[in-house]
Amino acid sequence: MTTGFDPERWQPVLDRETALFDAVIPGAAVALVDRGDWDTGSGRMLEWRADEFGCLVAATRPWNGLGYSKADVVLVGADAAFSAVFSGRQPMRALRDGIRSGDIILFVTKCETGLRGAGWEEFLESLGLAFMGACR
Repeated sequence: MTTGFDPERWQPVLDRETALFDAVIPGAAVALVDRGDWDTGSGRMLEWRADEFGCLVAATRPWNGLGYSKADVVLVGADAAFSAVFSGRQPMRALRDGIRSGDIILFVTKCETGLRGAGWEEFLESLGLAFMGACR
């Protein structure tokens, strides 16, 4: 597994950013997928899945296409884009910047209500996706 998809690099980031994931329910997941694997529909992904306590655990899993991923959010990009996240002191901000620049593409597999129910609201807002709108 290349550095941008290394669970040992991502786990400390997830552990530091617990405030973003406080509301995430057990079983909810984010998948990070290399563009080549996305295109072929097979390969490996890095998965962040909430355990029974709601803590995100980074692990490598097979990628068999979007329909089989069981992830709520899928981030797709080249290894270099995900590796760049670790170049500074704020990986989640760098992740957001990668999405804004188009180096990382974000897909959601649930509707707004489903994402909110799974607890992803704070995380998605940190990425600049304010799906709640201005009228809260």
